[in-house]
Amino acid sequence: MGAPGKGRPRMLSRVAETLYWMARNIERAENNSRIIAARLGRLPESWNAAAAGEPAGSESLLPEEMRVGEAAQREAAAGLEAADRAEGEWEDLLEICASFSEYRSKHTALEAGAIVTYLTVSGDNVNSILNCVANARNNARSARDALPHELWEALNEMYWNVRQADGDGAVPRDFHAFLQSVKQGSFTTHGVIDSLMPRGESYLFLQIGKWLERAEKTARILNVVCTNATKPEEWPHSRQYYHWLTALELVGGYDAFLRQYPPYMNPQDVLGFLIADPAFPRSIRYCVDHVIQGIDRLDEEGVSLYSGQLIEALTGLNGLFGEVRIGDWPLDDLERFLDRVQDNCNTVGALLTDKLQSGGSAGTEATMCIQE
Repeated sequence: MGAPGKGRPRMLSRVAETLYWMARNIERAENNSRIIAARLGRLPESWNAAAAGEPAGSESLLPEEMRVGEAAQREAAAGLEAADRAEGEWEDLLEICASFSEYRSKHTALEAGAIVTYLTVSGDNVNSILNCVANARNNARSARDALPHELWEALNEMYWNVRQADGDGAVPRDFHAFLQSVKQGSFTTHGVIDSLMPRGESYLFLQIGKWLERAEKTARILNVVCTNATKPEEWPHSRQYYHWLTALELVGGYDAFLRQYPPYMNPQDVLGFLIADPAFPRSIRYCVDHVIQGIDRLDEEGVSLYSGQLIEALTGLNGLFGEVRIGDWPLDDLERFLDRVQDNCNTVGALLTDKLQSGGSAGTEATMCIQE
């Protein structure tokens, strides 16, 4: 398809950037909601601890009565081990959904209530669910002329559902309903986009943002899981099973995986499925393929996002999948591979943002770079 005709309006650079980030914010809010729900589901006592603002894992160390003797020593040791694991779970959750180091710069202790508040409704966390939904709504308001009215209504409703569940800046009162409303709101926006939007420039910018955000999140999840799985104390079979089950649940791929593989959680099968499966819509390869397809489609439409650096980054990212030898690599090699994937995704995202902004800062009337 050639360059756009003379009568075709050109998309403003600021509108393109707004759509790209709107999609990323929606996807991030949904991903974090699913991850938090799945992670806390593995720590059922943490739901009560979060509401009470207790230290993460502390409830495992509070016996109902004093106990003595060898049995008590064994129970105490088991309690300490459980508390250490619970603390590690909270650290992982922060690293996947935000930044553990940034959280610790604001909080001295790992408290369940503080962590959940930070990840869901805190104004201090740019990646909190509330901030992501609010940013997506603001993005949609700025680009309303490029979007179906139904999409604005869906995002506006999603925002107010989240705000109503916000317990005055503390842990949402009905926590499960809060997370479910975010996921349902995201599903609704995807349905509106797929059902009502023409497959033109606006649609493509939304798709590029969504797929790139999803690729980054899957890589981040696998990086954390692989790091935990390589620890010497994690080699018992039961713990290995737990790690790969966790990876599937956090990505949202458990049911799809079981339909394709037996229920035995072979690490190579799980990693191959989440990294390189060409049909699963949350595998890294599937997402990267769709980012490239979206950019190519824009190029065909006469909207060029390509630069020498972006071509190099995309080629490098796509080329990584030719290196994947899941069955032959030890987990520490896979960690390095996932680091490269995540770094390349971040590079592509930064280059896309720079390219969009180079056409004109937000609020200007500059257009995208159009091939004549």
